[in-house]
Amino acid sequence: MIQKGTQGILTAFGAVFCGLFAFLTVDVIVNNRVPYYEYSPLLLLLFGAFITAVLAGGRFVWDKLDFSRLAKHERIVLAIWLGLYLVLQLVVGLTLQVEATQTWDFGIVFDAAYRQAYFGETAGEYFQSFPNNAPLYLVLTALFRLFRLFGVENVMPLAVAINAVCVNLSLLGMYLCARKVAGRKAAGFVLLCGCCFPIFLLYVPIVYTDTLTMPFPVWSLYLYLSIRSQPFNRSTLAKAVGIGVLCAVGGWVKITVLIVGIAILLDMVLGTDVRDRLKKAGCMLAALFVVYAAATVYTKTSQALPEENRDMQYPYTHWIMMGLQGDGGYNDDDYKYTQQGETYAERAELTRSEIFRRLFEMGVGGFLSHCADKLSFIFGDGLYYAPIKLDIRPVHMGNPLQEYCIQGMPHLGRTGYAAMGMQIALLVAITLSAAKAVWKKENSLIVVRLAVFGVALFLLLWEARSRYLVNYLPLLLLAGLVWQPTEKKAR
Repeated sequence: MIQKGTQGILTAFGAVFCGLFAFLTVDVIVNNRVPYYEYSPLLLLLFGAFITAVLAGGRFVWDKLDFSRLAKHERIVLAIWLGLYLVLQLVVGLTLQVEATQTWDFGIVFDAAYRQAYFGETAGEYFQSFPNNAPLYLVLTALFRLFRLFGVENVMPLAVAINAVCVNLSLLGMYLCARKVAGRKAAGFVLLCGCCFPIFLLYVPIVYTDTLTMPFPVWSLYLYLSIRSQPFNRSTLAKAVGIGVLCAVGGWVKITVLIVGIAILLDMVLGTDVRDRLKKAGCMLAALFVVYAAATVYTKTSQALPEENRDMQYPYTHWIMMGLQGDGGYNDDDYKYTQQGETYAERAELTRSEIFRRLFEMGVGGFLSHCADKLSFIFGDGLYYAPIKLDIRPVHMGNPLQEYCIQGMPHLGRTGYAAMGMQIALLVAITLSAAKAVWKKENSLIVVRLAVFGVALFLLLWEARSRYLVNYLPLLLLAGLVWQPTEKKAR
């Protein structure tokens, strides 16, 4: 049983979470900030209501169906399902394939890794300015060296295939999390809905941190759900270590993965049985620190990277400053402004002073308005920025699929409204699921909500865009679509 004081904290958090997503639902309809297409608020409302009704009706029908025979062959059914979806992902991924050009981070990192693996070229100054992408560069370099051993010259198709596998692994992890909380039947519905979201297809061609780290948050969550109510023993110790390793490796490649680790630790603290939870948390933290430290040392000492130059780096305040401009996304003027500082210290001072100037200029009302715009910019894009990214030097020009997926194409609106309907329905589902949990004092998904809330807060503070939610989309789906736990387990 959860203590009364702890339950009060969880209820208060649940109310705040519910209020945030209720506001987001309205915000993305009446104040949509998608940069590549102008949506009609009325049509967004209609599409959102329609998909929400379909979702509710689909869940009602799904609950009435009898899957007992299929349940006996769960692994076979799941393998066929995800196998067929993988084929679809590969078709879409290869059809919408883009070139690794020097005009965006994906292209720069991908091309540098290819040149290192095949020609032994040391990476350029880009990684001195943006060391956050060095881990991805090292991962891709190792992968391309493996390709070279087998005589592969055109690495992109294989990289796209591996990217598709990573996305599929995240869907499998999502299914297993839902199964752990609510049973096989509910998990099947979550997986079915997840496969309908176009983002699991449209990001397959972009082999970047957003998709390559997608399995890490959801599999960390699955391991935690496996030990959440279990006593401390060898099995739970191994899984706690596994959580730490997954959070460390994922966080090394993309820092936001660590947020799920923080959410897990908070959930441990709010649980019962102090001795067991401290043992689990200690094992998890020990593994996380050891692996993350080792990965960091490896990055800093790698001969494939140029020597670290702190004065070429951008201080963290640069990204906070950028997040206070316009809708909070990337801003080239801010990039040039920070470059005026010749040293790290000068850049830090420039950006700190600009942060205070912008906040003072906004005032309380202006800042709240900015937060509303920024939250809509982040959560109000059902295609998660993909139409812009897929428009950067597509390899196969003129195929019919591009007309529905790339900015400026004649049929993008059809895909966009369908995806926005799904996104609004998801926000509605997250709101209602949280409201129900608050009303019934049900806490089986509190760790998921903590992670989602943490990501929202981080992106509200940082330079952000909808693309940065991609690796947490499985958790968003869990927060909205897992409704009826099979049992309330003791914490």
